[in-house]
Amino acid sequence: MNKKSFSLVIPCFNSENSIHELIDNIFSEVDGFIEFDLAEIICVDDCSKDGTKNIIKNIQNKRDKVLYLSNNKNLGQVKSTLKGIKYSTGQYIVTLDDDGQHPPSEITKLLSFCSKNKFDFVNGYWTNDETKIRNISSIIANYLISILIFRSPKYRITAFRCINSSIKDRIQKKFKYSKIMDLRKVTNNFGSIEVLHNSNPLNRKFSNFYLRLKLTLIYLLTETYLSAILIIFFLINYLI
Repeated sequence: MNKKSFSLVIPCFNSENSIHELIDNIFSEVDGFIEFDLAEIICVDDCSKDGTKNIIKNIQNKRDKVLYLSNNKNLGQVKSTLKGIKYSTGQYIVTLDDDGQHPPSEITKLLSFCSKNKFDFVNGYWTNDETKIRNISSIIANYLISILIFRSPKYRITAFRCINSSIKDRIQKKFKYSKIMDLRKVTNNFGSIEVLHNSNPLNRKFSNFYLRLKLTLIYLLTETYLSAILIIFFLINYLI
């Protein structure tokens, strides 16, 4: 049986307490995959201030499928993810966070669903299982993002996704200057599937709520129709 290859892309920032365990868990899972073969794990270090680089380099010396890439300055999750996608060689690309919130055991679920249905990408989603303020803010943000690009508000944007490598170039061009990677902007051929989720990051705190809020607001104003709607609303009221 000819296995289909896939790459894993992990944007990393201050991951010294989580990345080793995550990669170990990944290898434990992918060794048992029947339909898919791991091409590489690409760790993109977003200018970490801790020992992330040394840990990944040590893992790389022991495992030939681990690739370390680094940014010269902090570029954020989207640009780091794009860099990993650019250097990937697999037929499919799975992106996931560096803190273990996205269980490696669910990778094969994304791959199988994407491959069998011949989707351009598949998005993994989960039930809201974090703090109340994070759950509520996530629901509101996803709803606004969707309706402001005239898409279904039922869709949930996450960083746990499987991408067919055939749309790599389109992704690179579309999200080069973006704050949020909403793949619905490059294709209508996609699916969503419920996956398990670890609500407690591996030896990490949750990402800063106010930073997430800032990024979302910037995205809504610069990459959706919100600005146009506000301008039209202002003009109508001003003219009346």
